[in-house]
Amino acid sequence: MNTRPLTESECAMMRSSFDGKYAARDAALFELGIRTGFRISELLAVNVGHVYQNGKMLFSVTVAKCWMKGRKRSRTLPLNTAASHAMLRWIMDAGFNAPEYADQPLFCRQHTAKRLSRAQAWNIIKQAAMKAGLDTDRVACHSLRKTFATKMWHNPLINKDMAKMAKILGHQNYNNCLRYLEWLDGSLENAVLGSDEIGEGIQFTRAQMIGSHTV
Repeated sequence: MNTRPLTESECAMMRSSFDGKYAARDAALFELGIRTGFRISELLAVNVGHVYQNGKMLFSVTVAKCWMKGRKRSRTLPLNTAASHAMLRWIMDAGFNAPEYADQPLFCRQHTAKRLSRAQAWNIIKQAAMKAGLDTDRVACHSLRKTFATKMWHNPLINKDMAKMAKILGHQNYNNCLRYLEWLDGSLENAVLGSDEIGEGIQFTRAQMIGSHTV
């Protein structure tokens, strides 16, 4: 399935849809995903001690290379404040703030210390999207990574620099980054149409271009 990124409003709706005993866990999984762009297998590899030590949250999180795609190198990213707060809330709710829980999987299954499976994580995200009233056809775990990628692409500090995008997504090949970007503003189509049309104020969105052509 070709998943899609979430908009800001959809992210807000998702946050409000997590409920039940494990709402804090699910919210932390979601927040870490859209704030780091880690793949779901990488998110599920995070232990409590990777983000929380000596009674406080760390400033970065590292996923060991054994959990990374290709298993060639580890990946470290700074922890966004929203992600830190969400994870701390779950750590405190679950009682994982004692030193002996350092090796405890952060995102564990109900009533057990085992890690969530990819299928369980998929169900968490899918159910939350349904509760939020979103069109779930293209929403799944990979939507979190694509949401992060899309936000970074439009971030002025990244400034649509493909080298920076490859670095922040953990890609060795720049071309791989293209799969994570949604060209929602129609900029590519308008560039192809040429400067004359754009100069005259004639601009087209993807939907207009596709919708106006039937065979």
